[in-house]
Amino acid sequence: MLQIRCKNNNITKSFPEGTSLIDVYNEFADELDMKYPVVSAKVNNTSQGLKFRLYQNRDVEFLDAREGSVLSVLCCTKHAVMCSPAADCSLSISFLAVIIVISRKLMVRC
Repeated sequence: MLQIRCKNNNITKSFPEGTSLIDVYNEFADELDMKYPVVSAKVNNTSQGLKFRLYQNRDVEFLDAREGSVLSVLCCTKHAVMCSPAADCSLSISFLAVIIVISRKLMVRC
């Protein structure tokens, strides 16, 4: 079992090896007051997407759509979705629309 410390609330919980960040977030979600959707996380101070899997004890800080460090994740996601054939796209059109709106609101050129 891994020990994952959430830096947003300074609580540590145990998880099995290979747990994704989205699963970790779901365990902590009730204890966190995130006003905006969580779109990425810092794992030991390195930005990662929510599909990232954990195999060692880590400190994790979840980042919502307002955080500056998530902009690169949003822009890369937008680019990947727009450049991929529709059949290969695993993200919904509504998620892509959210990425575009956020990047425009924050005046970010992706």
